[in-house]
Amino acid sequence: MGFFGDLNKLRQMGEEQQQGMDVKARMANAQAKMDQANQAFAASVPAVVDPASEARRVDATATVNSAHHTGMVVNWDAMVEVNLLIMLPSGVPMPATTTILVPQLNLARLQPGSQLFVSVDPANPASVRVDWSR
Repeated sequence: MGFFGDLNKLRQMGEEQQQGMDVKARMANAQAKMDQANQAFAASVPAVVDPASEARRVDATATVNSAHHTGMVVNWDAMVEVNLLIMLPSGVPMPATTTILVPQLNLARLQPGSQLFVSVDPANPASVRVDWSR
């Protein structure tokens, strides 16, 4: 048939696809994924700075127990849930699980057993901040 026959066939295929499309379900699915992304991003954004919490914050060393990608990427940085064992300056170990944005260049540093420099409020294990510059 040639070019115009192929063009007509593509038009017919497009119309068939459009008739079988459930727009409402696709929009609901997109909204659910957006809600999930917003929830994960909100978990990675630092909370409002509490002066009392900042005063208690100490530098420490953390050992990575496990890390897994949450499937989210923000500005090419991976959202990763990390289980850490933080060794406080007092010598007391503190387990912590947190979700953080990890720059691409630092993903390899999250191998189990690797050491990270962090700061944390001992009263709030979820307040872990990783110092990627060290």
